[in-house]
Amino acid sequence: MHEGVLVESSATKAAPLLEVADGIELIHDGNRDELIVNGTTLVTIESAPALGEQASAACWCISRVLVAPATTREQLCFALYQSLRRGRIACKTVVSVPTGMLDAQMVALIQATPSKRAGHLAARLDIALSKLAQTFEPVIRAKPMYYVQEVADTVRAHVTSAFAEGFFKAVVDGHVTKEQYIYILAQQHAYVRFTTRILGYCVAYAQDPLLRRHFAKHLTEEVNHEKILEADLAYLAADVDYVVQDLEANPATTQFVLGELALVSHFHDPVLLTAAPLVAEGISGHLGKGFVEKLENIVRSWGLSEPQRATRFFSSHIEYDGGDDGHFQGSMQMLSTHLTCERELRRYVAAVHGLGECFLRIYSESMRETDAWG
Repeated sequence: MHEGVLVESSATKAAPLLEVADGIELIHDGNRDELIVNGTTLVTIESAPALGEQASAACWCISRVLVAPATTREQLCFALYQSLRRGRIACKTVVSVPTGMLDAQMVALIQATPSKRAGHLAARLDIALSKLAQTFEPVIRAKPMYYVQEVADTVRAHVTSAFAEGFFKAVVDGHVTKEQYIYILAQQHAYVRFTTRILGYCVAYAQDPLLRRHFAKHLTEEVNHEKILEADLAYLAADVDYVVQDLEANPATTQFVLGELALVSHFHDPVLLTAAPLVAEGISGHLGKGFVEKLENIVRSWGLSEPQRATRFFSSHIEYDGGDDGHFQGSMQMLSTHLTCERELRRYVAAVHGLGECFLRIYSESMRETDAWG
């Protein structure tokens, strides 16, 4: 990744030592997680995505578990939960563990059974996380930001994957044509024009006054953001009237918008509804000035002398959404009072993963659909 293309906010910076509950700290270092209670390391777990021909690509593999004699069942469950959360962030669905590494009681708890990989047990990741949380949550009360940290890390994983292909990678590589960029901006318009309406639903369904105020403030700050896109398109001599009046979203953009609307019409949950704008904010909130500079250099190469007039949507949303006082960090703070257990978190993270994949397809599919100009 080129320097300056991505930035980190305080919501996503990995802390080497994280106090997650009174007297309990976690250390994450590479593939290793440690649970420290009152200054003493009680559990060390090493885990990583599956590697090798025998391992399923859907697996999160535990390779080592060290447990001090004084460790309680709840503390061990908490340490395992922390390790498996990283598997969920990586979109894994199964946990694999060598036979004999966990005692019979733990194997039964997570419902692990022999797998096709010789000498290994496997369990569904969702069941394992649920059962582990049901064991430790009545005893260990994690601090508010502990659960929200997984949301931030999940968004960050999608941000990183955005630069593996499609539009964002093309900008970094300097290979975007004017026709492709106009199409990207048009597809952005096709979902941005729904943002205030979706936030309006959040205001309507929010029973908590503080939550309602959060959404109302966010809504006012999003009003007419599609106008910024229209100004960018106008400078590029695009057919703005067509984009505003007649453009139909492509399949990827339609899937994203339908996902947003489904959260509104089906769940009527104002907290869950934030998963959609959170994904979009996560992308723009973590773009660095280096990204906009690369984009402006590309626009300049088309013979346009004022490239900043074609990149205002991206540059303004880095300001709106990024930083410690931006929309993304504000959403993290709001979520910390509403995602307070594994059950609530599991539902929200599933929405972030689903909408995150849809959102990134907008940019990859838009580049594919305009490859004739690529």
